[in-house]
Amino acid sequence: MHTESANAFPRWRIAMLGFAVGAMSAGSYLAFMAWKRDSLTFAMWAVVLLLASPAVATAAWLAGRTPTPCDAGTPPHLLSDAEHRADLSLRLIRAARAHAFVALSYAVVLWVCQLSGMISARGFVWFYTLISVAAATVCLPWLAGHEGRAHEQRQNCRRLLKDFKTATGWSVE
Repeated sequence: MHTESANAFPRWRIAMLGFAVGAMSAGSYLAFMAWKRDSLTFAMWAVVLLLASPAVATAAWLAGRTPTPCDAGTPPHLLSDAEHRADLSLRLIRAARAHAFVALSYAVVLWVCQLSGMISARGFVWFYTLISVAAATVCLPWLAGHEGRAHEQRQNCRRLLKDFKTATGWSVE
């Protein structure tokens, strides 16, 4: 049985990142085609792909990540590294949350356009709305859990670094 080492980047995460890059590329291509052909269908699918790809990339980054255990015996360079990784995770979480809310807002805009008669894509609007609501229902609580752990890790690392600096006489800012 193959087990992946703690430092290895699992293949499924590489596949998710590849999917995110592919979705971003396809979304960009569809946006170009929408502009070139003046196609509402291409434009709507381009938005879907361009909104989904950063969220998938964030999920690939965060899924399966376990915080680096930090205690009083952890060397300062590892504490600093763990703090920086927690900060990166928090930035990615904020970006993914923003994308989730933009996706939901896009559903509202599509419904306004559909109900006002500006577009005629009822099936697509229903599909997009259901997918967006389902994704947000799963994604937002999952992100909140990761955010809590990242905040906890960052605070723990900062506290340990401050304790180390105080104990060794380094200037504490």
